[in-house]
Amino acid sequence: MADVKDNKFVIGNATVMLAPFSADVFALNPDTHSVGMVKAVTITQEADQIMLKNGITQNTVDTQKSNVNMTTTFEGYEFSAKNLMYALGLQGSVVKRLRGKLTAAAAAAATSFSVESYPIPGDAASLIDAVGDIPNGATLLLQKADQPDNVYPCKAVAATTGTGPYVVTIDALPAGVSFAVGDTVWVVNEINAGSTEQDQYFCAKIVGKLSSNNEPIVVVMPKVKVAKGFNLSFSEQDHSNMPFELTPLVMTKTETTSTPKLAGFEKTIAKAYVGG
Repeated sequence: MADVKDNKFVIGNATVMLAPFSADVFALNPDTHSVGMVKAVTITQEADQIMLKNGITQNTVDTQKSNVNMTTTFEGYEFSAKNLMYALGLQGSVVKRLRGKLTAAAAAAATSFSVESYPIPGDAASLIDAVGDIPNGATLLLQKADQPDNVYPCKAVAATTGTGPYVVTIDALPAGVSFAVGDTVWVVNEINAGSTEQDQYFCAKIVGKLSSNNEPIVVVMPKVKVAKGFNLSFSEQDHSNMPFELTPLVMTKTETTSTPKLAGFEKTIAKAYVGG
């Protein structure tokens, strides 16, 4: 059995941080950029070899590394709007989800409804306390309180009015669609799942720790694309996750010269920072 040389062992998980390509990859931090709970974070590099062979016996006399690629994979467990957009390879601003409830019934053909704040317990930021919380164009979900899978998506089509309860204007509810006092109103994001838009560039920073002394291992990838990740799986036996796969890319010379601390990334896909 080999002697143990050092206590530089790895067990546990890592923090994965993603941001738009324009962000300072070195400055990414867990509070703002983490994708939250992840498992099975893996960073791998693969390469081919171009071999020079000689003679009838085809002896290998030289090799050159070729087709260097890195892949980063992880399972993401938090299905936030931002993470779902990342999983689709898309960027964009997201709105904080808010919750309210109807103070009056909304029958078929109704073109407005009255809502009061009904924040999620433990999440004070989910309350509706101003007309600006439901602006013109806001995406809404109306949900029956006694039948949670009966949900109607709609949009605010005018500025919200009132001082609480608030009056929200929508296109007329279709025949057969109605909601009662106390039914739930959600302010949500609309995401183009299955979009044919070109995927976008991101940057990524991954921080793990050795098993002793909280010694960090940091991997920085200033230019990546999300190869895959979007997965909505509703299972009764286990928690679902999004199987992310990131593809780091080499930066152009123009991209690295514009930011001095990115020098060298035109010749490498990523950089790892670890103690000796």
